[in-house]
Amino acid sequence: SLYEYAKSIGLAKGSSFDNTIALDDHGNPLNEGGFRVANELVNHKILDLIGDFSLLGMLIKGKVVGSPSHTLNNLLLREIMSDESAYEIREFNSDDAAIVENSKLFNRFVAEQNSSRELRF
Repeated sequence: SLYEYAKSIGLAKGSSFDNTIALDDHGNPLNEGGFRVANELVNHKILDLIGDFSLLGMLIKGKVVGSPSHTLNNLLLREIMSDESAYEIREFNSDDAAIVENSKLFNRFVAEQNSSRELRF
């Protein structure tokens, strides 16, 4: 597997089956017991995307299809932000009913921040 190869050439030094999901050449987990939760790889990619986009320091209202890597997420945000016609930044607060959507995470964030900015693309 790619995991075993990486370990054999001195890469992935901090990884173990405790903190890594290693896959065989057919995409099956090498870890004892398999995946820890259903859709573990998808969940991981979603969390990566949220983390990468949060570095902008504002909420993002947009649609993202695919999230191949931290590098490409970063390049996407740089490309969007390089063209002011590609996005709109709106000031809002928790009383703005047009922005506050029915999302527990969003509502919790707004409640904690009291006011924020939103990037729309």
